[in-house]
Amino acid sequence: MNSKIIYISSIDLTNYNSKIFGIDYLKKKNMNVEYWYSHFIYKIKKKPKDIVNSIFKKNINSIYDFKKKLYKEKSNSTVVVLLLNLDYRSIEIYKIIKKFNIKSVSFLWNLDPTVDGKSKNVLNKAYKKFFQKVSYKEYFSIVYSFFKVRIYKYLNLIKDSEITFYTGSIAKNILKKRTKSKLVGLNSIDNDRLLENRNKKKIIRNKKYCVFLDSAMTSRDHIDKYIFGEKDMAGLHISYFKSLKKFFLKVEKKYKVKTVISRHPKSKFDIKKYLNRQVYDYKTPELVRDAQFVICHQSLSLNYAILLNKPVIFIYTQKMLDRSDATISLVNNIKLFAKKIGQRVFNIDKNFILPEKNELKPNRKKYNLHKRNYLLENNNQEIYSKKIFYKNLKAILNK
Repeated sequence: MNSKIIYISSIDLTNYNSKIFGIDYLKKKNMNVEYWYSHFIYKIKKKPKDIVNSIFKKNINSIYDFKKKLYKEKSNSTVVVLLLNLDYRSIEIYKIIKKFNIKSVSFLWNLDPTVDGKSKNVLNKAYKKFFQKVSYKEYFSIVYSFFKVRIYKYLNLIKDSEITFYTGSIAKNILKKRTKSKLVGLNSIDNDRLLENRNKKKIIRNKKYCVFLDSAMTSRDHIDKYIFGEKDMAGLHISYFKSLKKFFLKVEKKYKVKTVISRHPKSKFDIKKYLNRQVYDYKTPELVRDAQFVICHQSLSLNYAILLNKPVIFIYTQKMLDRSDATISLVNNIKLFAKKIGQRVFNIDKNFILPEKNELKPNRKKYNLHKRNYLLENNNQEIYSKKIFYKNLKAILNK
């Protein structure tokens, strides 16, 4: 009997994803791995950069194609790694997995302070979402997903994964109420990357610098907006980067540092053209590790700053406040994140006073709480999660 690990995702495979999702690690362990690129689910038109074209990547063109290919795996010892949210568009994938009795694992990770794990009245939550919508289409798709998933679960058409991996105590508490899966705690994938990179040489030597974590705010290359709706700042390059450049000059003068840019991994946009500062790709762990402090809007890469106890300056622009309900919601999330970890936030188009250098420091108590809630298992940063992931996949395959 052949053993195989099949990743299922709606996003094309890149070198970056191959590393962070543990594909490279599993292949080094001589495991038989395939990546099923199921682009039909969300019909994403834009392509990410750094795409991997390999014999282990399979293009899945329809739900019928998926069903036919998975049927052939019934006789094998196969585990499906689900890199998909469960919603009305992906639920037929889950249904076929249940029908063919294929083992699977899933994840609840990369939560942020907007998710606190507290129970909320469903009707009140729906009411608020309706009036804080991105669009009516998006709102009703969420409502449709909510009911469709529950009906499928009630009719026993889909099953819980054999294992659900999670990061942080809040994710664990949410899963305890929602699933019968075996729960396995991991550290954030960002912590793995820090462990992998901690002995690497400095990228920038003999110069003090701060790093801006790019959010692809105006770029049309950012894939997620094609899943969740158009991003309202897309295309507003001139005004956005003018605000950023002006702010960076103030920061550099105040703290006697230079500013470097860590470009969003999904963006191909030419930032240097507008900011005239050094731009790096796929170097965020190393850049944050040796930076004096971090500047950002809201980004998953903030995890590096928190894990490394780096000070953070949160920023937003006046255009983000004026543009739409969606960008106002983003600003509110930026303010929430800043409050949760005890850091300052500025509208960089208004008058503001930067803190003195000795005031620019992490709030250790709030950082440690955030680590426990969202990033670490047992508050232990030495845990290498890819090893735990590999060990559990082997155990399922051998059952």
